[in-house]
Parts: sequence; structure tokens; C-alpha cells
Amino acid sequence: MIARLSQSGEVEEAARLFEEMVRCGFKPNISCYSSVISALASLQALQGGRSIHGLVLKSGVDMNVFVGCSLIDLYCKCGSSDNGRLVFDALPHKNVVCWNSMVSGYSSNGIISEAMEVFNCMPQRNNVSWNSLIAGHLGVEDFDKAFEVFHRMILCGEQPSKSSFSSVLRACASLASLERGKYAHAKALKLGFQRDIFVDTALLDMYAKSGEITSSVRIFNRMQNKNDVVWTAMIQGLAENGFAEESLQRFEEMGNTSSIAPNELIFLSVLFACSHCGLVDKGLAHFDSMERVYGIRPNQRHYTCVVDMLSRAGRLREAEEFIASMPCQPEANAWSALLSGCRTYGDEELGSRASERLAELAEAKPGAYVLLSNSYASGGRWVDAMNTRDVMSRKGIKKSGGCSWMELRNRVHLFYSQDESHDQWREMQWILKLLNTERESYL
Repeated sequence: MIARLSQSGEVEEAARLFEEMVRCGFKPNISCYSSVISALASLQALQGGRSIHGLVLKSGVDMNVFVGCSLIDLYCKCGSSDNGRLVFDALPHKNVVCWNSMVSGYSSNGIISEAMEVFNCMPQRNNVSWNSLIAGHLGVEDFDKAFEVFHRMILCGEQPSKSSFSSVLRACASLASLERGKYAHAKALKLGFQRDIFVDTALLDMYAKSGEITSSVRIFNRMQNKNDVVWTAMIQGLAENGFAEESLQRFEEMGNTSSIAPNELIFLSVLFACSHCGLVDKGLAHFDSMERVYGIRPNQRHYTCVVDMLSRAGRLREAEEFIASMPCQPEANAWSALLSGCRTYGDEELGSRASERLAELAEAKPGAYVLLSNSYASGGRWVDAMNTRDVMSRKGIKKSGGCSWMELRNRVHLFYSQDESHDQWREMQWILKLLNTERESYL
């Protein structure tokens, strides 16, 4: 009963039944210990897990590999990787599941160097081993490394699973790396994953985020079964690539041809599309339908989209009133959108009020200083922009720099202003000087 309850997700009942069993004087066996520890791992109940660990030690089954794997999983899911490692090191015999538990545990807690160390010491690896390491790099947003592990996995002869492809395509999407995405797509086709909904969704998203929206639409059109994630990826991809009208058409198509109800992300994309199409009234109608029709309470990002929509259309007073009526604290982006609209339509009075609100918000949320500085700079108010930067410097607030990048031979090269960290920086400077010299000679 404890095992079945744990496997079926009734973890609290499994833990309660274990307590009752011990209270009635029954002695748990290895299977029972493994099951209740797995249940407590799902609950992330560290204190309860330690109590069970104490019973395990008293029972003398702490050296059992199955119980050990469950304990490693428990400690790592509770964020206590060090204790998981103590259990791992104490086991005299370790199977591949045990090794995978440790790699996965370190990876899920963002301790990638230790995950790599354990992975490299594994006497035997399987698909789970590789996927755990890829997921770990994804978790810390080291997308280049995630792709490198995937490539190494293929070179070692391990066949990727649909989970492998979903993860690596997410990495390619985050890098906007079309070349690597196409490489992964070719491998997926070769292994027969072209009709898997998870892989197709990841491909659709990767192509959309890489700007290859035609390929995204082609994948979407051939998919027979579309869930809410698929529709979200397509509607969002079209909106973010500037195909606002097509995005709204897909939203209407979803309502007419499927039983899937819109979610928060879909509404965010719809409001974004309405904003960039100038369809203010239609956007307001969609915003109103969120809670009234679908029972979805708008969050700060939805409200910011409406402010941006009104500001772009020149309905500035209405935007200010909308911010004042918000049931939640407005985002800095909301005031920034209004300030941008005031600058576009020349409303200095309202623009001054918006910049004051943005400055007030920056005192509570320092990240708003970045938006305020950018708003001043784009409006040509360079003195105000420099003063804001000085405040940021005094407060120790740093803005991540914008960069350009290019992909060459499966490597993404990033370029920042006045950055000398690239290993070919001197050669690039020499080429630039040469090009400038030639340009001056033509002038």
C-alpha cells in the first residue's frame, strides 16, 4: 500500500500509513523504506527524511543500494547535496541508478562542477546520466555547455531520447542559435522523433526564437495533436517576430477549432500583438475577458501590456488612469511605457509625472533606475541620464551590457563595447584599423 500510494502521487497518505505501520509494531523492509523515503523526497520533507534515515541506520539496511539511492534523492531534493554525497560515498556498491541520483542531485541544485566530477567518474553511463547533466547546464543558463554535452553524448554512441532533444533545443532557442538548432533537428529526424509532440514543440519554439518563423509555422501546421503548450509557443512566436495579425488569427483559430482554453502566456502574447497592431479596443476586450470569461486574474505583466498598448496609441491620459486603477503595484516597465508614449506624443507634463513615479519606484526597486536612465537617454535628456547613472554607481547597481553576437562553426561569439576578453581581440582590432585605413583612402 505504501509503495502504490507513493508511486501514484499520494505521498502524504504514504507517509501517514508508514507512521501507522511503525506505531503498530511492524518492522519495515527495504522496499518499504525506499517507498516512504521517495514519498518524503516528493514532499521535500527534510526533517521527516532525517527521522526515517535514523530508523534505517538502526535497522542496519543503510548500506543497501536501493535505500541509499532513495536517501540521496531525498537529501538533494531538499537542497542538502552535501548530506546526499555522504550517503553516496558510504555505499560500498553503487549501481548506475545511484550514480545518476548523485549527478541529478548536484545538477538540480546548480552545483555543476561537482555534477561533472561525479559524471566523469561513472563506470557506466546511460541516457539518464547525460540528460541530467544537460538539464543541469540549462538550469544555470550555461547553454553552450548544454549543447557541448549533447554533442559529446552523440559522439560517445549514446542515443538521445526525446527528453534530450527537448532540453538541447531549449538551449538553442535561448542562444537563438539556428545552426545548432538545425543540427539537433537533423538528428531528431534521423532517429524518428519528428512526430513526437514534445520534440515538435521544442523545435517550433527554437525556430521562432531564432527568427525562422516560416519553419515554425510549417511544424505547427503538420502537428496533428496540439496542446496548450503548442498553441502558446505558436501564438507567442508570431507576436514576438512582428507577425501580430497572424498571431491574433491563430488565437481566434484556437478558440474556433479546439477545446483548449487560453492561459496567462497566451493572453500576454495576444495583448502584445494588439499593442503592436494598434488594435487598442480589441486588446482591451481581450483583457476584460481574462477574468470575466476564463477566470484568469491578470498579473503585472498583463497590466503593463495594456499601458503600453494605450501609450503607443496616444491615449496617454487613459493609460495614466489605468495605472491608477490597478489592483497591484505597477511595474517599472508600466511607467517606462507611459514615459515613452509621452515622449512620442510630446506630452511633457504627463511625461514629467511618469518620470517622477519611475524615480520613486527606483528607490524601492533599484532595477527601475536602468529603465529611467534608458528613458532619459532615448529622449535626449543626457544630463538626466548621466545623473541617474551616477546614482546607480553610488548604489552599486550594475546594468548587464547589450551585446552583439555571431555564430561560426558551432561557436557563439559575443561582443561587448570596450570588451577585450575575446581570445582574438587583438586580431579583430588590427582588421578594424586596416578597414578604417582603406575607408579613409577612398574618402
